Amino acid sequence: PFILLTALVVTLHELGHAFTLKQYGGIVPEMGFLFMCLFPAAYTNTTDSYCLSRWQRILVVGAGILVQITLAAIALWLWNLSTTGNWLYTTSYLLMIASLFTIALNLNPLAKFDGYYLAVAITGINNLRNRAFSFYAHLLTGKPINETRRDSWILAAYAPLSLAYIWFVFGFLFLRITDWILLNIPTTAFLLLLIWAIYFYFPRKSSVATGNR
Repeated sequence: PFILLTALVVTLHELGHAFTLKQYGGIVPEMGFLFMCLFPAAYTNTTDSYCLSRWQRILVVGAGILVQITLAAIALWLWNLSTTGNWLYTTSYLLMIASLFTIALNLNPLAKFDGYYLAVAITGINNLRNRAFSFYAHLLTGKPINETRRDSWILAAYAPLSLAYIWFVFGFLFLRITDWILLNIPTTAFLLLLIWAIYFYFPRKSSVATGNR
């Protein structure tokens, strides 16, 4: 039930992006699902929002979060009204948790979710992550930095935080994969080596059929 309610929240979230962009005259060329780190995720192509004003673009990006906050508020209201133990109590509680969980996930500006694109829309710095890393690359190599003073402060703060986040995520995945390999690969390798040794040192004798001429 939690997975289904999360899928519902995510779907309404993406529709919030799409309908807000359409409201301002933009075009939504596609919506769909994809797999991100083996987990299903939904997406909406809102590239046309770059043709809008900064405030309209902020609303397009933030519409999904507003939908999730609304769903969490409705779920909390139903949860308080329902009786403990019935289906409405459980469903509204799971819906509230699903909404809050996806809000926390989407508002992270260090990953390319809504929080990142909201930061791009608010600051007006397109390609925020790439420009932040380029800022330090130019700084360390002595190349001229063609950024305003305001943007330079934002880029200087964002790059190390983004790098630390990337190291944390991929470091965690690397440790988990290494742990799985150390736990499973030796056992699998030992079994394969044992099978090979049996066939190598104790070969099956082939029987040669002889017939009378």
